[in-house]
Amino acid sequence: MDEVLALTEAMLGHARAGSWAAVAELQGRRREAIRRAFAAPPDAARAEALAEAIRAVLARDRELAALALAAREEAAAALRALRRGRAAAAAYGAAAG
Repeated sequence: MDEVLALTEAMLGHARAGSWAAVAELQGRRREAIRRAFAAPPDAARAEALAEAIRAVLARDRELAALALAAREEAAAALRALRRGRAAAAAYGAAAG
């Protein structure tokens, strides 16, 4: 789970920087790391450490989700502004033409 947590931390860093392509690339790598981490049943002696690592990953995932939602809303607002600008330019062109 150390690799999963490290990849999650890296994803969070890239998300904070707005590097969503890097987040997506790391997500694929993290998916594979999770698959490997759970390929065999966990050792009972490590159960508490595993549970703590899972809690840490989930907490960071909540922050990632919040950052992704904010970025999505920002992109949607920018797209709306672009569409309004194009509509205004088209209306101006029609009136001037």
